[in-house]
Amino acid sequence: MEEIIRLESVAQYNAIRGVETLHPLITIVDVEKFETLLSEYFQSTQPQTNGLPSVAWSAGQLHLSANYFGDLIRKETGKSAQDYIQAKVIDIAKEKVFERDKSIGEIAYELGFKYPQHFTRLFKQRVGHTPNEYRRLN
Repeated sequence: MEEIIRLESVAQYNAIRGVETLHPLITIVDVEKFETLLSEYFQSTQPQTNGLPSVAWSAGQLHLSANYFGDLIRKETGKSAQDYIQAKVIDIAKEKVFERDKSIGEIAYELGFKYPQHFTRLFKQRVGHTPNEYRRLN
C-alpha cells in the first residue's frame, strides 16, 4: 500500500511523480497578460488619471506579488518589470510623436507623465534623441 504523504507544493508533487513543471508556459502566459494589460491601460484614459503604471500596480492587476512578478518578467524577457514598462511607454511615444497636432507636453501627459521634462529625459535615454529631434529626423 502506498504511503500517504503531505505535499507542500505542486512543484514537490511534480518532483515526486517525475513530471516537468509547466512554469515556463505560465511565464509566457503572464507576460502576454502583462502586455495586454499595458496596451489596454495606455489605450484608456487611466494614464492621465493615475500616471504611469507601477510594477506593484501591474502585479496586483495580474494577482501576483510584486517580487514574483518582477522575477517572472526578468526570467522571460531579460528586463526588469520597470524597464519593460518604460520600453512599452517609449514604443507608444514613438508613434504619438508623429501626431503633429499634439505638443510634446500633451503627449507626455497622455502617457501619464506628471512633467514633460521627465518624459523628454526618458525618451532621450532610451532613443538617443529628444522627442522633438526624433520628430524632425523621421
